[in-house]
Amino acid sequence: MTAKKISVSSSANRYGGLPDKLWQMLSLALDDLAAVEKMKDKYVVRMDIWYMHGYVNEAVRVANRPDSFEKYDDFMAKPTEICGICFAGAVMACTLGDGPDDLQPEDFPEFIKCKLKACDMARGGGMETTLNTFYGNWDWDPDSSKTRKLKNVVVPAYDRDRAGFKRGINTMIKQLKAVDL
Repeated sequence: MTAKKISVSSSANRYGGLPDKLWQMLSLALDDLAAVEKMKDKYVVRMDIWYMHGYVNEAVRVANRPDSFEKYDDFMAKPTEICGICFAGAVMACTLGDGPDDLQPEDFPEFIKCKLKACDMARGGGMETTLNTFYGNWDWDPDSSKTRKLKNVVVPAYDRDRAGFKRGINTMIKQLKAVDL
């Protein structure tokens, strides 16, 4: 279910503070990810979910399920306070502000959506794809001498190697910062 579209007029001041440089945006996302990792009673990081209230890992449900089918139906119907979020979802939760609705980038104005989607693209380590998502085709030149220096990065899957994921994103940040993108 898609949350109510957030209008530009109501969000321009609130969300205008997201960084205009990709390296800064990825740094912010890493900081927000670290913050939500510490809030285990409120968030669970799942890179396949943007920002979803009421999320419960199915393994948790199975491990805690009652013995009878009658109790199990009641158990499955209970809402949870845990919010499932991804890398960009951490920015939605911490920087943009936790809200009562499920969110995805399309719920935000274009100038926010592209920044959130770039965080998602960075998980794959592809520099050109991430840059295109963040800046579009107008604010950077893929053939300039400084961008030709950028190399794709191996970013391990977060759920398999959290430290490796963060190292990979930090490697992207260092490259992007060196060319001021």
